[in-house]
Amino acid sequence: MGQSIEDVKTLTIRVIDHMCKTPLDKGYGSNEFKSIIHLFDRSFFTIENPQNVVEDYRLWIASSVLSSGDYPHHLTQIFIDLGKCSFGSLSVGKESFNEQYIELLSSFQLTLCNYLELSELLAEKISKQDAYLKEIYRIHEAILPHDGTYGMEKKITLVVEIIIKTLYNMLQHENPTISSALKKYNLIDIFIYYAKSTNTSLQIASYLSLAYIYNEEEQLIPENPSTRIYGYSCEEILKG
Repeated sequence: MGQSIEDVKTLTIRVIDHMCKTPLDKGYGSNEFKSIIHLFDRSFFTIENPQNVVEDYRLWIASSVLSSGDYPHHLTQIFIDLGKCSFGSLSVGKESFNEQYIELLSSFQLTLCNYLELSELLAEKISKQDAYLKEIYRIHEAILPHDGTYGMEKKITLVVEIIIKTLYNMLQHENPTISSALKKYNLIDIFIYYAKSTNTSLQIASYLSLAYIYNEEEQLIPENPSTRIYGYSCEEILKG
């Protein structure tokens, strides 16, 4: 490793700071913002070994940087703005989908998703950003009527997969604050919908997310599909 761990941390903080400030100065469609999103993505993979150093660095970024101060708010604002640029809220149909921004949204959210998996603190902080959870549901509703109809199936499916994995990564910390927030904003509807999907990865992640949600109150075992939830088994819920 050519740089010291402290140098890498300092550089990553600069990248994150720049990412939060660039849209105000240059806009989300600028080449500078595209470059900074790429650097944010690379921040997760900057250190490759040894494994314990990799894990410590990633957890430090997630818990000590992204979870601190105004960063959760800034991350939320970037997600909302990219979501609206990708799936416009004012128009209906193909013209409301912007392929350029969908790619930026996917890249940004995938990196955040990776960090959310590592840090319960970050997951809880993000779950307290009401606007973030509302935007997830809005994107779900925007995609729903047009899923698979506009020649961007792979890119849209990737957005869905990232969102489902993001929510799953938050839930796997088994934190009551997180699960309550997801219930409050009806994100369980997303899991129920995609648990019936023909996409196996979406189906499994949705099913496990449902199990995490109900395991908290009913002491359910995620691996046991016959366990009953509020009078219904997981299988019955998924069948509708």
